[in-house]
Amino acid sequence: MHALHARYSSAHSAFFWSFFLLTLALTLLNVFFIHSEFLTILVAVAIGAIYSIYLIIDTQLILGGRKAELTLDNYVLGAAMLYVDIIQLFLQILKILGEKKN
Repeated sequence: MHALHARYSSAHSAFFWSFFLLTLALTLLNVFFIHSEFLTILVAVAIGAIYSIYLIIDTQLILGGRKAELTLDNYVLGAAMLYVDIIQLFLQILKILGEKKN
């Protein structure tokens, strides 16, 4: 719904890019130094949120009507973008549920 009715493009949000960089820094910190299970779950939740935002951005690209849009000939690219977003979101949900089970 947001992708249909938003008057702005979510791709250019400073909040999104700062959230992305913070998640990247936390991931690197956890992989190389901390090795915390709680931080692994927190990073998986953050990455899930990022892919949810990517899902909105890619839907806006497919729907068009903004500065950046896909043409009618790029329907395979649009489908692949949505597929990758949904699969990554599903993988992050599995990671969260798998960590809680352990």
